[in-house]
Amino acid sequence: MTRISIYTLSFGEFLQAFDRNLYTQYLSLKLDSPQDSNVYELLKAAYDIYLQIGGYPNVVKTYLETKDIEKARGALVKIIDTFTNESTRYFTDILDTSVFIQIFLSVCRILCRESRGLAEGSISEELQKLVTRDYSSNLSKAACNRAISWLYFSGIIGFCAKITEMDVFDFKPASRCYFMDPGLANYYLSRTGIDSRSISGTLNENYVYINLKKRQDFPEEIVFETPAFATYRGGEIDFIVQSVHSSIRYLVEVKSGKGTAVTALKALEQGKAHKLLYLKGDTKGGIDNKIETLPIYMLERYQFV
Repeated sequence: MTRISIYTLSFGEFLQAFDRNLYTQYLSLKLDSPQDSNVYELLKAAYDIYLQIGGYPNVVKTYLETKDIEKARGALVKIIDTFTNESTRYFTDILDTSVFIQIFLSVCRILCRESRGLAEGSISEELQKLVTRDYSSNLSKAACNRAISWLYFSGIIGFCAKITEMDVFDFKPASRCYFMDPGLANYYLSRTGIDSRSISGTLNENYVYINLKKRQDFPEEIVFETPAFATYRGGEIDFIVQSVHSSIRYLVEVKSGKGTAVTALKALEQGKAHKLLYLKGDTKGGIDNKIETLPIYMLERYQFV
């Protein structure tokens, strides 16, 4: 049996449909030497649109035809409704489609906590606690876990592991989860009442997660069962990446503005990794010894060697 993972459109694929000329410029940019060009601003604007609408083909098609984000979001809502309505057919103990919506909103709240790990033992237990406490106390733990597993195997959400104190032998799977489409993430994050800055940061992290997840499909580019974040000396590092072709380990930090990653810098200085990769929206990139800075929308072209 052959298994193929199907994803929604990546940013590069979206860009091809959005503006072919801009896509050509995107491919021509050098990652190791910033250029004096306004193409960075144009790419950032396109990336911001992509984060809002995501990559479901019909959603992108609607946006390209109307140039209206709200109409594109309407197309996304139809996809969500179809999925949740059809999903309940597979459960005898989940009759209300709102259970899935409750799980989506709980995922958003967990992502925006920025806590080091979970209060419960796993993401399933944490979600089950939130859903039954905040929404439906009649939902059993078993039913909630089945719904979470269904969302995972349907490619709606993905799990992220935790590496405690940068020790890869202390690898805890399913310690966090992300959405597998940025538009879906944006839609539910915007319904939680979370401030716009937190939403922006979480969407950027979610975009990076999806990209790393794809790199673990055959032929694998990076190691670990799933993408992973790490804790170290009382702080947190957004993602840990290690090339499957070498022993080079990267600390990946998603930052806005001129922010620095104190914990990642400490881990780098103490030899816990070989490189630190900053992913930022408002930058042209550059390299300073072991620290690389890259526009976040160029991540798909970056190679972990």
